[in-house]
Amino acid sequence: MIKHNSPSINKNYLKSVNKQIISNQLTTGEVVKKVENYFNKKYYKQGYSCLTSSGTSAIYLAIKALSKKKKNLKILIPTYSCSAILNAIYLSGNIPIINDIDPNSFNLDLKSKKNIDMIIAVNIFGSDPNLKELKILYPKAKIILDSCHSTGKLILKDDPCFFADIVIHSFYSTKIITSGHGGLIWSKNKKIIDFCNDYINFDQKKKYIQRFNFLISDFQAALLYEQIKFLNKFRKFRKKNYLKYKASLSRSIKIFSNFNLKKDIIYRSVLIFKNKFIRDKFLNYMKKNKVECIIPIENYELLHNYLKLNKTKYKNSEKISNITLSLPMHHNLSRKDVNRISLLINRFV
Repeated sequence: MIKHNSPSINKNYLKSVNKQIISNQLTTGEVVKKVENYFNKKYYKQGYSCLTSSGTSAIYLAIKALSKKKKNLKILIPTYSCSAILNAIYLSGNIPIINDIDPNSFNLDLKSKKNIDMIIAVNIFGSDPNLKELKILYPKAKIILDSCHSTGKLILKDDPCFFADIVIHSFYSTKIITSGHGGLIWSKNKKIIDFCNDYINFDQKKKYIQRFNFLISDFQAALLYEQIKFLNKFRKFRKKNYLKYKASLSRSIKIFSNFNLKKDIIYRSVLIFKNKFIRDKFLNYMKKNKVECIIPIENYELLHNYLKLNKTKYKNSEKISNITLSLPMHHNLSRKDVNRISLLINRFV
């Protein structure tokens, strides 16, 4: 069976991890700082960052840092996104404003303007949400960019991510690089990162204020540090496989294409079918041929369905959840695997 997800842990990575474990430095230390410095100096080439225990804790901290102790803030989010965003909003004492998505970009549908205080935009499948347009429509709103699908994109000086107040990353086991669990908060604003560091470094404080342990360990950071050296290679590998899949499609199947292939990293290769019947038929066809595909976001996972909101207000997301399917894109795929998947796509009737 060709798996849909498979963490790529090279044996050479483990040398660094083992070295860290043998050193007895198991908690947060110098290796965490090395990863943070990489994102500041080489990845974004500016700003400040803070490694955390997960992408969810990174979102929560980002909201806390921008809310300035205020609660009941209205935070605009797409329904077609991970429930971790919803959890972080509720945990921080704020109010999610659930919005439908654009049928082409799968990002926030901006046709109707809402009264909101903050926005969490998502780099869905590795594509860029239109942060510039968001900034024009909501000039007073703070913006968090959930870049969990985009770690490894080529960051240029005019990158849209710089319109965000905070960018967060996830290093969960299914992400582009992984430490099992883990996350990162990046911002141009040092005060934001100082707040996050103070919040998670909770112990031995002379003055008590509410904090929490969202720390990540040095041996997890060591695993990350080995992988970030290969981000350019990963980006090229994923682009090559995506284009191979795209070239194999019949006219009746489309593929999500809202990417700038010169700089974006493709997290998911997502097929778009005419209807649910054909999508499910393809899913079973691939399973019989020992290729695991997944539905990127199941219909029941749409945030408006979790909250039992009126489905008629989220028609685009309802439709998209029923006609999409994700192909394997992980770094353990061999050329033989990709050729086999492409051949199966081409032969599907």
